Amino acid sequence: MKIRRRIVRNRFDTDGIWGDLVLTDRLDVEREFSRSISRRIFISTVLAFVLILSSLGFWVYSLDGAQANVPSVVAHAKDSLVDVWCGNSGGTGVAIEMPIPDQYKTGILSAAHVFEECKKNETIKVIYEGRDYRGYLAGKDPEGKIGDLSKQTDLALIYVKFAMPALAPAPEAHVGDWAIVMGDPYDHINYASFGIVTDVQKDQYGTDAATNHGNSGGPLLDSAGRVLGIMSYGELHEDQFEGNPKGIIDQVAGITYAKRLRLSCDVIFNGAAGCPFSE
Repeated sequence: MKIRRRIVRNRFDTDGIWGDLVLTDRLDVEREFSRSISRRIFISTVLAFVLILSSLGFWVYSLDGAQANVPSVVAHAKDSLVDVWCGNSGGTGVAIEMPIPDQYKTGILSAAHVFEECKKNETIKVIYEGRDYRGYLAGKDPEGKIGDLSKQTDLALIYVKFAMPALAPAPEAHVGDWAIVMGDPYDHINYASFGIVTDVQKDQYGTDAATNHGNSGGPLLDSAGRVLGIMSYGELHEDQFEGNPKGIIDQVAGITYAKRLRLSCDVIFNGAAGCPFSE
């Protein structure tokens, strides 16, 4: 058993020079030891508090970074959108980072069903910033008549000879991730709606962000303004709404679908190594 004893000055340690001081001001080691422990506890508490505050700050910063800043995403993406037309059929297209043939400046993806009346290698109309341009329909799938879009690729590739900002492809999304749909439905320009990714499938994403006619071919964006997919279709449920006035069509507000970019690698880019959409 260890014996804890006080260590105090002895007046003889100083040859009597400090004898009087030693006698009146002896060092209480136990008290000094308690004070030392108190200081250590205080310093440890302060350090722990600082670490906790730092961790909370980092966590809040991470939450803020994960949350979509919709105005920022819209401002970032709007200059990368175009209207595309094939005969009387129109939709939206989006410029995306991809390999470009030497004679062109920008690559655009849209929905194949917009170009049902146009053939591959034909010239189509592209409207950008209020001006009409000629676009080259480099590929689409399906090439023939459109069937059940839930079972088809529904992607089209257009090249144009003018430069415009291109958006980056997004990494794979997860259910619950923020999602923004952009496009030019009806007479709207740069229309944006906001929701989440509600369904992740091998070939497509579901989202509850509102979409309308004309959003076809527009982008589904993540919270950083990167392209997750190309808007393709929604489900129409007329039979669930009986007794409506003639001519009124009710569409169930809910899930619409965007085709994942990587589908284009095999059917449009023909498996080329340069296809950037391999997520």
